[in-house]
Amino acid sequence: MHPVIVICISAFLPCIWAQTNNVCKTIEDYKSMEGNPNCRFDFYVNSTVPEIIRQTGRPLEIHHVTTEDGHILTVFRMPNNKRKNPIFLQHGLITTSANWISLGDDSLAFQLFDNGYDVWLGNYRGNHYSPDHVRYSINDKEFWNHCLDEISLFDIPAMLKLVARETQGQGKIVYIGHSLGTTLALMYTSDKVEEATKLMKMQILTAPAATLGNIRAVIRFAVPFTDLIYNTVNQIEGLSNIISKEDTTKALLRTLCMDSPEMMGQCMNMLFLIYGPKTGVYPEKYPMYFQQHPAGTAFKVLKQCGDMARNRFRKFDYGFAENMRRYGTSTPPIYDLSKIRVPTIVIMARNDWLTPKEDAIKLYRNLSPEFRRGLFEITEENFNHIDFMFGAKAKSLYVDKVLILLEKYT
Repeated sequence: MHPVIVICISAFLPCIWAQTNNVCKTIEDYKSMEGNPNCRFDFYVNSTVPEIIRQTGRPLEIHHVTTEDGHILTVFRMPNNKRKNPIFLQHGLITTSANWISLGDDSLAFQLFDNGYDVWLGNYRGNHYSPDHVRYSINDKEFWNHCLDEISLFDIPAMLKLVARETQGQGKIVYIGHSLGTTLALMYTSDKVEEATKLMKMQILTAPAATLGNIRAVIRFAVPFTDLIYNTVNQIEGLSNIISKEDTTKALLRTLCMDSPEMMGQCMNMLFLIYGPKTGVYPEKYPMYFQQHPAGTAFKVLKQCGDMARNRFRKFDYGFAENMRRYGTSTPPIYDLSKIRVPTIVIMARNDWLTPKEDAIKLYRNLSPEFRRGLFEITEENFNHIDFMFGAKAKSLYVDKVLILLEKYT
């Protein structure tokens, strides 16, 4: 058995060897963790994806793949010999593949493996597990000079082709994405139509993000100023790198939000104004959330997300002159969802403020009817955008539904 080292999360979690508790049922319990029956030790909080998978006794392979533009990506695999279709899981914005295993044995990744699927966990460029490039370091400005277009058209096909090579004879890939992971799939399958059709059997889009004109999160108030914020940040040398890198943003968030139990609770309350105020994510999951987020992403990605919130699902907007040079048009071309030829399922939550139900329905209706396989709504009141990954009812409301759909369509 590997020795367990308890790492201090913050000043209010004392670094005492005898102290093993690191999560508690309530914010109040965090004030007195020692010997508190409402607190316990959760190995997942301070562990990496490989450490967690190995700890559970499931098999693990670590793969690396280089994109056409030089980014080196890490993909985790839990190989399974049941000969079912391989499943590729893609995380969302400023996070990592760790999201897919945050609920222990109830997590989607583990439930998929336990039900006989060969499971692959993707990590796109710049996050905690994919910080390398053949020419640049993560400290170089050039490393972060990318937007969603590059991630969707370089990272996604690179990882899917890796899966296809390693799973020959098991059938085409089922892609499951959450939030921005769905955005990347929609961009790829609408832009690289033939290639995507050859690689993918179907895609399951969870809390999908394309046009987001109905966003209710508090960040909607910043949306009209997206271009101004982007241009201002770019004028300050090195600031966009600081915002993009995981170590600086995560250190700031932990310093602020893990200073005390009260601050941890207040920070989560602020986040729920982004994700949706009604949630089943309980205090036991708060330390894990701050351990995983933010995980690094380019500032250009955030700018393009702002474009989506203005009902524009299109390539990156470089301005008139550069758009003319790159695209031959004054405005960026849209990603045409009607071109997609991969069977698609959409799963949405009624109380998701970040990727609202209304926008998910609009997305689904814009797909070709021939390739629609179902639009499903989670109507539970206490279930929002991050409940898919961290919520107490995620298994019964989401994970089990995915397993049923896979049995039906694969």
